[in-house]
Amino acid sequence: MTARAVGLRGIFSRPPFFRVSPGALLLRFGVWGGVALMVAPLAGALFYALFGESGGASLNAAALARVGVDTILFAGGAMVFALIFGLSSAWLTVMCKFPGRGPLGWALLLPFALPSYVTAYAYADFADSMGFAFRGPLTAALMMGLANCPYVYVLTRAALRAQSCDIQSAARTMGRGPLSAFMNVSAPLSRPAATIGAALVAMEALNDLAVSEHYGVDALGRAVYDLWLNRQDLAAACRLALAAAAIAAALLWAEERARRRERQFASACDKCYECDRAHILHGWKKWAAFLCVALPVTAGFVLPILWLAKLSLRAPGELWIRAITEGLGGSAVLALSAGGLTLALAVVFALERRMRRGGMLSALATHAARAGYALPGAVLAQGFFVLALGAAAVAESLRGFLFGGVGMLAAAGAVRFFFVASGALNSGLDRISPQIDSASRLAGRGPWSTFFFAHLPMLRPALAAALAIVALEALRELPMTLILRPFNFETLATLIYQYASDESLELAAPAALLTAAISSAAVLLLARLDDIRRARRGLGAG
Repeated sequence: MTARAVGLRGIFSRPPFFRVSPGALLLRFGVWGGVALMVAPLAGALFYALFGESGGASLNAAALARVGVDTILFAGGAMVFALIFGLSSAWLTVMCKFPGRGPLGWALLLPFALPSYVTAYAYADFADSMGFAFRGPLTAALMMGLANCPYVYVLTRAALRAQSCDIQSAARTMGRGPLSAFMNVSAPLSRPAATIGAALVAMEALNDLAVSEHYGVDALGRAVYDLWLNRQDLAAACRLALAAAAIAAALLWAEERARRRERQFASACDKCYECDRAHILHGWKKWAAFLCVALPVTAGFVLPILWLAKLSLRAPGELWIRAITEGLGGSAVLALSAGGLTLALAVVFALERRMRRGGMLSALATHAARAGYALPGAVLAQGFFVLALGAAAVAESLRGFLFGGVGMLAAAGAVRFFFVASGALNSGLDRISPQIDSASRLAGRGPWSTFFFAHLPMLRPALAAALAIVALEALRELPMTLILRPFNFETLATLIYQYASDESLELAAPAALLTAAISSAAVLLLARLDDIRRARRGLGAG
């Protein structure tokens, strides 16, 4: 039989669309609906940018140039600071031995527990109390780099652990010292992972509103917010938001390219650098390494927490009550609604990926998820707002449902947070052997029964990690929440922003400390889940 005949036989032997099982058909509709949900806000913003009428409050050429310069300084500076803190800390904790190396390894995750605007507010208030100026694009970039350096640290640390320690042995044989080995061997090999982390930091800077506003920086996120809500020019805001989306797409392309290059790394065991081939530092070098690694933890977490604790002692008791009842309650509602929708979408996409093992629909879903994560919160909020306006114009009865509850905010949160939650779930699913699927089929179970009764019990750590990530992101999210929240709906983030915008950080301290406590618990939970995963993998390898 010829190849052409075999191909035609394969095509015509497949069941037609109407003969697909109801479960598989429902799954495909769910995936297509998720893809449409992720693409719709960008389409809505694009439509209004092209056909919407501007209110005449658009920025002039000089103002646009200032926005461009400040955005470059702000986002670029944040990337540089995050690379300095993250690269040095990752290399020292993996490749070198010095006092405090173990505790500092997990403590370096703590700066991520504080939202960048909380860190920025604390330092600005301290500087004001001491009587010196602490404003401008570079200081704002420093705050953003301190708060987000764990992105670079975690990814670079994983890349360094994946490198064979024989590379370091070869460098030492050639007479390279620790610093020379870092500059000429470790840094070039870990460049793809560092690029991914830097791109994520830049995306956080594009999504920022509070830091740039408090420090007087005319960045893109602040300009979009000002055009929309202060100047009442939604069309101009959508046009400027598309510029932010274009920058985010470029960063996403760079991140994807870096991921492809990162796959060239050699593999090594997790305990590879616990052996005597790691650089053992002596004398002043070990204390210099300790101070270098302790600097991001102290500056990015300890000092802001101490200052907020001092301010909270002077805060009235009713502010604690409001932070717990309104702020914590609203944050819990947002985290549960957005987290539930996100996990539901992630399970649907993971099941489709497991059952079909790739294909055009899986690739389209992956790209749509990446696009949703890359878009700044203000862009997503604009897209959903435009779609809600169109739906309300068609059916007036939908206006109260769309603008009076948290449904639209939860949907926007699901689009923004889906990619990270899906990544955690897919990572756990990929570690489940296909032999389990075969054994389940031999036992008479179908794909859905296999997933719910065989896969899901094994995915409990991955599901817990996904839920912790979504809750952490929902707790920290500010621009999207400010724009899409219903009337009289407050979260911890909006309370902090409300008080800090009035230069009253003392009033925002209770909500900020609650945010830090919950975020720290989520970060430590994620670190603990990662340790459990590594321990199980080590036992399996042994």
